[in-house]
Amino acid sequence: MPRSESLPPEDDAEDVRLMRLIGQGDTAAFEELVVRHQALVLGTVARMLGSNSEVDDIGQQVFVRVWKSAGRYVARAKFTTWLFRITTNVALNHFRDGRHDHQNISLDAPTSTGKRF
Repeated sequence: MPRSESLPPEDDAEDVRLMRLIGQGDTAAFEELVVRHQALVLGTVARMLGSNSEVDDIGQQVFVRVWKSAGRYVARAKFTTWLFRITTNVALNHFRDGRHDHQNISLDAPTSTGKRF
């Protein structure tokens, strides 16, 4: 059987089931999926950006994309692999587009102790 037709791993079955329901517009299934994977998404974004100020916004964008893609979702790999790919793409696009909140720190500026680096 070709990989694209193989069944997802047993531990992935619940996510696949939820995605099918979400594809039919089931908001309760979507809420459950968010609860199941919110920590993974937010943790990944926080590690990628190194800034906590926009983590929630980017996480929300990830789950909006999951909602919009649910009708086309095909379980070719573990659900978390697919979700990780969406998460990294959204975070990288955010960073690349200059929408990230970063601080420009001058190495010549005095610190709070009055010392320069």
